Amino acid sequence: MVARTATPLVFVLSRWGLGGMEHMTYEIAKRLDPARYRPVLCFLRSPNGEGEFGDYRGLLHGKWDVAVVSRLRALFRQERPGAVFALGSGDAAFWGRVAAKLSRLPTAWWIHSMRDNVGRMNRSLARWTDAVVALSPRHSAFVTEHFGIASCKMEVVQNGVDWAQYQSDDLREATRLELGLEPEMRVVGTVGGLRPVKGYEVLIRAAAQLLSQQPRVRLVMVGDGEQRQYLAELVRSEGIADRVLFLGARRDVPRLLSAFDVFVLSSHSEAFPVSALQAMAAGLPVVATDVGCLSEIVQPETTGLLVPPGRPEALSHALGRLVQDRHMSREMGQRGREVVRERFPIQKSVQQFQTLADRLRQ
Repeated sequence: MVARTATPLVFVLSRWGLGGMEHMTYEIAKRLDPARYRPVLCFLRSPNGEGEFGDYRGLLHGKWDVAVVSRLRALFRQERPGAVFALGSGDAAFWGRVAAKLSRLPTAWWIHSMRDNVGRMNRSLARWTDAVVALSPRHSAFVTEHFGIASCKMEVVQNGVDWAQYQSDDLREATRLELGLEPEMRVVGTVGGLRPVKGYEVLIRAAAQLLSQQPRVRLVMVGDGEQRQYLAELVRSEGIADRVLFLGARRDVPRLLSAFDVFVLSSHSEAFPVSALQAMAAGLPVVATDVGCLSEIVQPETTGLLVPPGRPEALSHALGRLVQDRHMSREMGQRGREVVRERFPIQKSVQQFQTLADRLRQ
């Protein structure tokens, strides 16, 4: 139970989704010390009735709806937060910080991107921002260099997972049966939004090469997005539509991971992907593109394999190694579980966040 004296903390996001940023916000918010903090989630673009999360929704009525500042300030007057956390690199980061500054509230900008896609308007608000939050030391260095943020403002709240949620080995047989996956099949799976940055066209072409040599392999893709139709057409043109499963957006990711043998990330850009941590917590070896901070998560030849982005041949070869060598695959998965338990527990993320919140309130 949240104490009546707990200090509200407002999180401003664009909209609710199943991506890593939204997932981590929710996972940290629900674990805050209820004697000290009460999370308030605000989704600017999510309309009322969309999803089950969020204390406030639908405050932004268009890209340049400047009246959102007044709505946010009214929200702040009602909630009287100790600090405001504006997330992402778009409208929530901009409007959230403008409203917080005008309301004279401590504010932090929580960046989840490794791409240099932060517009000048968001960059210009750095001087109004008390802290800028990155996901790892390497991510912090990137933000400092590429976004022009003073290093003295940088803080790190690393992504983490609740390791215990991903111990679902006993569900493997039932989950595979539900998905129509026979026991002898080797399953390569991925989780993420079907967007260009995820490089799924590269993954599908790599899978086509792999499946020509390993016909008992299946590719399972969990997630939805703008490229759904394009990718479905691509698997048909590659002749592998009968061996690729599109499961759409799902809320039972831990259970689905139990059906996989290898986890793959084919992204052109990532920051510190929580999906890789989830896969490792589930005991899966990870094949990923060597982008962003993935080398801080995946230890090559120890917990997985890293390949250059945009290279279907390299991705296919790495997947083939783990599909064929079951012993190596199991060993990497077991070591990955240990790494997540020791280095990336969700409790560490919460502790880092609360330390930041304490500092902002001073």
